[in-house]
Amino acid sequence: QQIKNILGDPYEKKIVKKSGKPIWGPEEEFWDKIPDGTKLEVWRYKNDSGNLNLYFADDNNHLAYKAFASKGVVYESAQ
Repeated sequence: QQIKNILGDPYEKKIVKKSGKPIWGPEEEFWDKIPDGTKLEVWRYKNDSGNLNLYFADDNNHLAYKAFASKGVVYESAQ
């Protein structure tokens, strides 16, 4: 509730299950620390500065991870 008091409601909420697939973007910083199979609730926010994703793990009410991508930044896979 504290997060909603500060940021308001997210524009999107979704549930994802962490898999071993590689990920590109600000999540790269912590993605390998999350065990495969972990259920993550993702709250997405967007403003003029960029995109913020908040991750809550395994039905926990505490924020586990956050990732911010500045507006205009493009992430590419290394191939």
